[in-house]
Amino acid sequence: YLIKEGIMVIPPTETSESSGSEGIPTWIKNNAGWWADGQIDDGSFVSGIQWLVSNGIIVVEQKESVSSGSATELVYQTKVVSKKPHTVAVIYSTQNDTCSADEKEKAKAYGIMAEYLVSKNSRSNPTQVTAYCMKLDEITVRTFAFVMKQIETQMPNLLIYVGGIEADLETYDDEGSVWWRSCNKTSGGACIPNQIIVCDNCKRWGVHMPDFEDVIDNGMWRLSAVIGGTNFYEAFGDRWDDEAYNYASRTSISENQDAFDLCHEFDILENKFCSKLYEEVTVLGETYLVMDINYAKNNWRDKQKEVGKEIVKLVGTGSKFEGFSKFTLREVVEGSEHTLDIEVNDVLTIEYPDDWEQDYYRYDWSIWNTTATDPDNTLECCHVFQADSATKRVGANLWKDDTRETGPQYPWQYLASMSIWFLDNVHYGGTTDEERFDALEDSERKFCSNATYGKSQYICRDFKVLEKTIYATDEGRKA
Repeated sequence: YLIKEGIMVIPPTETSESSGSEGIPTWIKNNAGWWADGQIDDGSFVSGIQWLVSNGIIVVEQKESVSSGSATELVYQTKVVSKKPHTVAVIYSTQNDTCSADEKEKAKAYGIMAEYLVSKNSRSNPTQVTAYCMKLDEITVRTFAFVMKQIETQMPNLLIYVGGIEADLETYDDEGSVWWRSCNKTSGGACIPNQIIVCDNCKRWGVHMPDFEDVIDNGMWRLSAVIGGTNFYEAFGDRWDDEAYNYASRTSISENQDAFDLCHEFDILENKFCSKLYEEVTVLGETYLVMDINYAKNNWRDKQKEVGKEIVKLVGTGSKFEGFSKFTLREVVEGSEHTLDIEVNDVLTIEYPDDWEQDYYRYDWSIWNTTATDPDNTLECCHVFQADSATKRVGANLWKDDTRETGPQYPWQYLASMSIWFLDNVHYGGTTDEERFDALEDSERKFCSNATYGKSQYICRDFKVLEKTIYATDEGRKA
């Protein structure tokens, strides 16, 4: 199972003519117990499995689980003098039986760029990148074992897939993802290897996210972003970003990306704030914009957040009110969210207080748009609203943080949530707005007082409606 699923890779092993009837030696059984208890590393455990294979006690069926072409070509390798380099394997995927000269040149360019980016983390051992071009139609959970067999190398610290390739649903379930990372953790917590997928010709999810016109320009930027997150995790581990309420290995990259998107969209990349976010790197005579991953890694806590706010002010997409932020929900008018040529419509905007303080507490909203096609965000409804169905499009949570550095301190507290639902085929049937408000209040009161509410450690106290308001949307709808 471990071999089939790609969790364990057995190097090429010669099998002896043993009949396999001798049984499993005691030292192998001891190894298994020690490995399960974390007393020996994965390499020692694998060597025991390999011994069982080589002596015919375990028979591994050789089956091709991934379609392959006729050749796997090595196109680039770093020349290093070290017995234990930090190894990176770059796989440029082609859907053809053989790699063209152009594809091999792209594979080499990605290898050189990966070497530059990975080397930004300080290590005692040098980085060695080996780049290949090979046929891969998709990435599945079995691809890792297949690739290791094809390139005939030791297990790298980092495995990168690039090119026009998307992982299937066995690997990750967001069809709009343009990069993805997986950590295969050992018993000691190390990632061996990290696996990265970069789809250079995929459209980024979200209708307001611009892409470069050239495919390899997209790929190089995306490669820098995902290596930036990997480098951050390697240096700092699971560090928490209190303000963003997420892991800093993610927010350091996403906040840089969000700010860069505005600089790109409004054509102000030369601005003094925007220029902090990226750098220009020349590879094989071509210059690419890539994320300044060291800036993102070293300034995620404060400076990069401030730069992002300054850029929002500069382009005018933020709130006009001091201390407020603005959220915009956009929809596709023409085209598809996964193609480059689209027209969008701003459906609604929400302006909300951002990071306001009272005494020693700081309050903050986190707000996001949901995926309309996700079945979890769609409900058949609604006797209250008298509509055929409803789709959740916006969600938000309000959090409270204790900022004291001495004395009693309390962790982040969840205070409230907000959601916006779109109704389909509304048929009022004479119900008044006041009756709808009463129905909403009654349903919320029942939800709050339900006995199951306390299972999430929430307590319903002093329930009351503070405000009831009817708004008109930009499209003339009633909210």
